[in-house]
Amino acid sequence: MGRTETETKLSTAEWAKIMGINPLHFEGVNLQALTEIEGNCAGAWLQHEWQQHDAVSREELSRFIARAEADIEDALGFSLAPTWEVDERQVSIRPVQVETINLGGSDVRWYRQPIITDKKWFIAGGIRGTAVVLAAAPITWAIVPAGDYPRTGTVSAPYTGSDPCEIQIFYPGKGADPTYQIRPAQVSIAAGVITVTFARELTVLELLQEDILAAPVDGLDNAAFLTTVDIYRVYNDPSTQVSFLWEPVGGCGCGSTGSCPTCSYATSTGCLVPRDGRLGIISYGPATWDAATGAFIAAPFGMARQPDILRLYYQAGLQDTKLACPRTTMSADWARTVAYYAASMVDREWCACSANVAEKWQEDLSFVSGGEEYSRYGLSPANLNNPFGPRRGAIYAWQRCNGRDTRIGRAAVMAR
Repeated sequence: MGRTETETKLSTAEWAKIMGINPLHFEGVNLQALTEIEGNCAGAWLQHEWQQHDAVSREELSRFIARAEADIEDALGFSLAPTWEVDERQVSIRPVQVETINLGGSDVRWYRQPIITDKKWFIAGGIRGTAVVLAAAPITWAIVPAGDYPRTGTVSAPYTGSDPCEIQIFYPGKGADPTYQIRPAQVSIAAGVITVTFARELTVLELLQEDILAAPVDGLDNAAFLTTVDIYRVYNDPSTQVSFLWEPVGGCGCGSTGSCPTCSYATSTGCLVPRDGRLGIISYGPATWDAATGAFIAAPFGMARQPDILRLYYQAGLQDTKLACPRTTMSADWARTVAYYAASMVDREWCACSANVAEKWQEDLSFVSGGEEYSRYGLSPANLNNPFGPRRGAIYAWQRCNGRDTRIGRAAVMAR
């Protein structure tokens, strides 16, 4: 996508590809040759619904995609692609006897205490880290014959790293804001140089997209597109993983370090170790981050007892290991599921022609009256009453969520 205000795991551009929508028209770019070929199907999408009230916009669509992702992830118990969970709060496991206190922070076998994260498929503790590789990298557009559309743009920069999956490009001056990421993009690293290629239609100027008199831009007008992008390294920063919180109990107790607050939590830091990443079972221990060595150093708890609350920071989500970049790309199967479910929510037209693929996924399969009753619909009670709704795309997503070995569930067993 070029940009949308709502952050999604499946980009709007990838959604359009799955749904068979011309990428230029979806991004609000017109070419005379395409208009002549496609006729009524050549209408360009705009950024906001208020710019064209009787048609779906890219911003509106991004909200449908985000809702579809949230519904599916809530049903599954894990993210459809790896993301960073920030400041997730968990209460530590207390001894069975409420009058006792765990002083050592370990279980009966002297292993570290475990905790179950909200999101399964735990990958690693940490937060989203960003580092500028090259700001305002100039775009080189593909050389084409006069009058032809320069389909791709390319940027490059020196780079000492080795993982192309950590490289992302953004609208310039946006500080690696995920809603301004230009995706999809193809990244390669060779001889200490990054090369990133991407579609031209993903770089329409924000000013033109936001114009109150917005109109499709001419694909051959270079002034309508970005001339530079910012290249960033986006990675998991392990320095922040867990903070321990202790309620004030009047006295700090033997072995306590630091001050003893009376109206706020006492705090210290630590690190996380996956015990069963798939189920989100992790252990935790006190430690401090050493920036010089890039590692944690063992340290005592800030209080001489088990912490009351844990603030977790970690990366988690389903990874399709068949993909080149499983930590940044959603699997094709789940991408289709999200796309179909999101399409079922759209309540405005997006195409004036008869081949509107949305109609299939928007179809209400609970309809049992009228002239078409004889050819439709024998829904089972499970599908009719599913929480996603009775539209075809919603039922498709619900059935996919309930497929064999799909769910992880929330009642994980604390075991090694």
